[in-house]
Amino acid sequence: PLITPDAVLFGVMIDLCCRHDEFEYALNLFRDMVSVYHIRPSVIVFNNLLKCAVHAQQSMQYLQGLVRDLQRVYGVSADRVTHSILLNAMIRHTQGQLQTAYAAQEQQQQQHDDAHKHKHEMYVYIAELLTFWQDWMVHYTDEVVYCTLINALFHMNAKYFISSDDGDRRGNNRNHNIIQQQMMALYASGCAEKYLGHWSASTAVHASYVRDANLDANENDFWVLEMHGWPVGVACVAIEYFFECELENMCQSDDECRHVLIAVGKGKHSEDNVMVLQPRTLQYIQQHIGIKNVQYLPENACLFIHRDDMKSYLQSHKLLNFA
Repeated sequence: PLITPDAVLFGVMIDLCCRHDEFEYALNLFRDMVSVYHIRPSVIVFNNLLKCAVHAQQSMQYLQGLVRDLQRVYGVSADRVTHSILLNAMIRHTQGQLQTAYAAQEQQQQQHDDAHKHKHEMYVYIAELLTFWQDWMVHYTDEVVYCTLINALFHMNAKYFISSDDGDRRGNNRNHNIIQQQMMALYASGCAEKYLGHWSASTAVHASYVRDANLDANENDFWVLEMHGWPVGVACVAIEYFFECELENMCQSDDECRHVLIAVGKGKHSEDNVMVLQPRTLQYIQQHIGIKNVQYLPENACLFIHRDDMKSYLQSHKLLNFA
């Protein structure tokens, strides 16, 4: 029997084109589906075409035009997958712009020319990415897209905006970094919308982390932060958020400073079972937060900060004074 073409068949064929980098062929299939076979495209078919266009490195203007046409011409509403594809494309676009501007800045610095123009351009590219988020993503947020953007901004910030000899300054003037402020604001929004959060899911989980730590203290002596399974950038921003936005108020409300456990996992879900989160978050706390005495406890796969070191942090930042 003859196969009757339908949206599912065209979706599969366009997906195959995407896998083989045949965007023009995919576009022709899409046009034939609509004009020859008079099949109304589904959002799944359209998302496959959009992915194909991204793989073909079409411009962001072109990609955004495709999505607008989806609604205007075909009467199909874009979904979360559509916007997630666009977000990832915009992030790659921004990374390419930053890399080009950074290379030009480095070249001008070597030639003792004024490199401020390129530094300004780099901030403009970040502003364009955040504007894209406001214009396209605010109604399609979830844990994945928040993590995608925060993690991307974290690595862009580390690579292009924080100099390698900036170590000591980071701990004392973190709020001076505009991009860091934007990441913190995004993380706060994700927490407010219940997509993000760093506190252990239940009292039972909290108690298990404390029990497995084998420390001479009870569970009420600890704050437990859950970072397990998160990208490095998101975990570091969450840690920053705890220290910058929550710690002082928690000390005042509890009338004490507690030990801190930060669950980072054992790397079982990482490539080759190599721990990624543990060394990177430990380094971040030491270099950026400014607490040097951080231990990794393999028994419960947590970082441990003693309450005395937490008190020293608070005193050094003139947040609270402990007798």
